[in-house]
Amino acid sequence: MKIPKRTVDYNVKFKTQGNITNNYRQDRPRATTSREDLNIIIRSKRNRRLTAPEITARVNKGRNKSVSVFTIKILLLERLD
Repeated sequence: MKIPKRTVDYNVKFKTQGNITNNYRQDRPRATTSREDLNIIIRSKRNRRLTAPEITARVNKGRNKSVSVFTIKILLLERLD
């Protein structure tokens, strides 16, 4: 039949138990603190011409662990309206 064993097991379990719930998974730890998030948002609002790579470079200056440009973009998309 060429159906993966996992798929068959899942469907059998679903039919017998009625409902399958996902186990709780821990989220990945945040790369920035709430204070850093606020600082990033304030920088972006004060100077709208700053790009995400420029903000990232400024944030990473005083940090041991660097933050990616993607993280900054996601933060700004979530927080700025």
